[in-house]
Amino acid sequence: MKNLLVIFLSVFLTFQTHSQHLDVSGNAVITGDISTNSVDAYSLNASRLYINGGTNYLTGRTRIGSTSIGSSQLNVISTLTTYNNNGDRLFRTTNSSSGAGYISTHGPGGTENVRFTNHSSNGDRGFMGVRDENGAEQAGIFVNSSGNGIVWGDTKNFRMNHPEEEDKEIWYASLEGPEAAAYLRGSAKLKNGKVFVPLSDDFRMVINTATMTVLLTPGSADTYGIAAVDKTPTGFMVQELAGGKGNYSFDWEVKGVRKGYENYKAVRYKELMGEDPVQEPKELKTNSKVGSSNYNKLIYSTYCIY
Repeated sequence: MKNLLVIFLSVFLTFQTHSQHLDVSGNAVITGDISTNSVDAYSLNASRLYINGGTNYLTGRTRIGSTSIGSSQLNVISTLTTYNNNGDRLFRTTNSSSGAGYISTHGPGGTENVRFTNHSSNGDRGFMGVRDENGAEQAGIFVNSSGNGIVWGDTKNFRMNHPEEEDKEIWYASLEGPEAAAYLRGSAKLKNGKVFVPLSDDFRMVINTATMTVLLTPGSADTYGIAAVDKTPTGFMVQELAGGKGNYSFDWEVKGVRKGYENYKAVRYKELMGEDPVQEPKELKTNSKVGSSNYNKLIYSTYCIY
């Protein structure tokens, strides 16, 4: 009974001190229904639920917003935002203009640096963009308007530990080109001046063999050279020039455009990659409440968009 009286007095005094606020500091367990009514989405005098420090629990069904959905969980209608001690936004979930989800993280000054949302072509196609300190997108992953998965950036790399120097890594960059191509390479040997080189089954499934090009490097200096005299969907015929009858090895490399990507465009118009939120929440800057030690830990915005 004494503990209940203390909790009652604490909540009563809090509501007296901060009109239409429930402020919880330290250790607290809140069960049952908690109801807040939004008056002004961004006014510090609006109804808010502030949770600061300690080990705090909201159990049962807890809803922030004006629509009753789900049960035994935390439901935030529209926007959930967290801020640092200066009132700068650090993390936000909201809606995109297509009604899909939008999640963003922000640097210490509030500038958005990563966002997860939908591609502009379709609310059900995903997009992730990584931005620089000026808010310009520099790398991304998305599903485009054709339904293809795209990864882009200034360079695409693989890295590995340096096998001889522990404090170093080896970074190799992908070879770039104006087409969506694939390659296959190997070695073969002429027999009486010619040989047929078959393509692997998987390579034939990947490329359009009509786009195939062949590079050859003879392994003998005693020759006029070799040529790919016939290219077929299953491989290519190599023959020594000037009617040669040599029996020596050579290296070969085949390139071809991937099936379905014959019309790949290297130069294209800019497109809107990922959709922006329905409405950008206003920044809450430092003042007597937000940014103080009592209010800066976590703010749930109850602004609702329908």
